[in-house]
This record gives sequence, C-alpha cells and structure tokens, in this order.
Amino acid sequence: MRRIHILSCILLCVSCSVMRPMKIIGTYKSTCVLYGFPDLVVNFNPDSTFVYKMPYVEEIAGTWVVRQDTLILHSDKFPTQPPSESAPANKYNKYTDLEGNKDAYLVKAKKLYPINKEGWTKSCYLKRQ
Repeated sequence: MRRIHILSCILLCVSCSVMRPMKIIGTYKSTCVLYGFPDLVVNFNPDSTFVYKMPYVEEIAGTWVVRQDTLILHSDKFPTQPPSESAPANKYNKYTDLEGNKDAYLVKAKKLYPINKEGWTKSCYLKRQ
C-alpha cells in the first residue's frame, strides 16, 4: 500500500511538471552582436504577441505560440523566402532561414535556440534578460 502511495505521488509530481506551461513572456537578447548591438532583441507579451528589434531594421510585430518544446513566431512582415539575388540579405528581417512567414526556436530553460532548415543551432541563441 505504501508503494502505491509513493508511486501515486511521484506520478502526480511528474504530470504537474509536464503539464506546466512554458514561461516565454519577457525580453530575450541574442548572444551574438552586430554593430555593437545584439543581433536581435525580442519582447514576448502575455497576449501572445511579440516585437522583433534588429539593428538598423524596422521593428516587426507578430504572434507567437508554443507547441511542445518549440516556439513558433508568425508575422506578415517576415519574408517568405531567404535572401537571394532578388531579395538581398539587407532586406531580410527574420532570424532563421525557414520558408514562409515564420521563425521557430527550440525552448530550453531561459534560452531559445534558432531552428533553421538543417535543424536547431547553439550559436547565436536568445537568452532571457
């Protein structure tokens, strides 16, 4: 009987920790620097909206959602294609090379790792301030 009680307590604790929503809300800054500024600063709001701030680029707003361990950002101002000769890099205003009007990040503790076509990367991750 005691084992069943202990097992029940463990299962309850595990299920609560798994069910707890990730806390994304706040300001995150890139660990990489461009022109003396972080590559990217993102503010995540409680109403599931965000604002991207990149050096010398117009601020970009959009919405965010978390699916399992992935943060997905959508904005109509994100380009649908990565930089090319017809769309130069200085007009590219998102952090990953994903196609479509979205960016995605792997969520690990207080860090967001960019997800690109080849997978996620540890370089230039975003860290909660």
